[in-house]
Amino acid sequence: MTAQIANDFSRDVTDEIQALLDAPSRDVYLPGGTYKISRPLKIRSNTRLSLATDATVRLADGVCTSMLICATHEVFLDSTYLQRKGNQRSYPFTPPRSEISGVTENIVIRGGCWDSNNVNMPHYSLRQLTSALQLGNIRNMLIEDLTIKDPGGFAIVLDGEYFTVQNIYFDHNLISPNMDGVHIMAPSRFGHIRDIKGPTNDDMVALNAGEGARRGHITDISVDGVYAENCYTGVRLLSTYDSYVERVSLSNIYGSFRYNAVSITHHNLHPGTSIWFDHISISNVFTSKAGPELRRPNMYEKMDHWGREITPMIWFATGVRCGHMALSNIWRNERTDTAAELIRVDEDVQIERLHLTDITEKRLLRRETPMIYNAGEIEELRLDRVSSSDVRFVNEGNINKLIDRDQI
Repeated sequence: MTAQIANDFSRDVTDEIQALLDAPSRDVYLPGGTYKISRPLKIRSNTRLSLATDATVRLADGVCTSMLICATHEVFLDSTYLQRKGNQRSYPFTPPRSEISGVTENIVIRGGCWDSNNVNMPHYSLRQLTSALQLGNIRNMLIEDLTIKDPGGFAIVLDGEYFTVQNIYFDHNLISPNMDGVHIMAPSRFGHIRDIKGPTNDDMVALNAGEGARRGHITDISVDGVYAENCYTGVRLLSTYDSYVERVSLSNIYGSFRYNAVSITHHNLHPGTSIWFDHISISNVFTSKAGPELRRPNMYEKMDHWGREITPMIWFATGVRCGHMALSNIWRNERTDTAAELIRVDEDVQIERLHLTDITEKRLLRRETPMIYNAGEIEELRLDRVSSSDVRFVNEGNINKLIDRDQI
């Protein structure tokens, strides 16, 4: 069904687009132009929503809400919801389970640009709680070939199973923190995230198990192709609240990052709960620190300086617990004056097996900074074809079994 509605941003067409989405055919196409909406569009099962390459859906000025949600969500997180809840920020992206019902399945969202218009949203504290596409409890979903522009907070948030998110470009003005790209929440499994491009002001891709009040695991996920210059962090994995992350492949990560290319974290969201990562593969990482010459006016100068100077490219954060972690074909050609290691294992980290293969670092400025630093406890560490132009490896933790094939 092709839209025959105003596409010049002259009037609110939320109801007209929603009527198309609710029609029996559930096959909606929006031609080129700019469509003004003032509340979230609700998408149902068995729907295909396609936008022309030159089509934009944009939030009206003064609106603080998500742009697209699943119709099975009885409530959604916008300013009305927050006001009804007394504006208490228990967690920004997930209504209580009692307020979510049903699975949304067999969905295609393709093409065009989704513009959250964040510079014209009210209330900074509310703005960063909104996500452009917020799709919960989904099954069999394809999101592809589209641009997310200037979200208040996260760009795409989803949880569910059997999903593909691919060929996504982020056109973010970076005016707020928490501007994630593709943010996967638990429980989620059997997902593929591919060809994600453009810098974000937080994680380009996040796989976060146990975040907020949500328990559940994230398993069987592949991330293939992350590309950005001067990004905050490439890929973040998070486990907490007795929720684990297992069988995940991260590959082909390119660009420069102010913080991490990959971080394995828990961020102390739920102290005392279990944290677990296992069978994680990280490969084909070609990355470096973003230098100060890439600074943009809206960035946070003090924090970004700390990130560039201190935070490692691949980070095992204090307190994480890991089974088998395999890192291979990682290349860092560092031209920025930084003390950040390539791979850092913090104190109070426990890893059963850490295998590092084909790891190379070259530094234009030598600062006696180790390429690999360990302060944790590693049951088995295997090094194979690992080389650095500066300091190769420093161990200040405990390694029960070290297999260094380069020293044989």
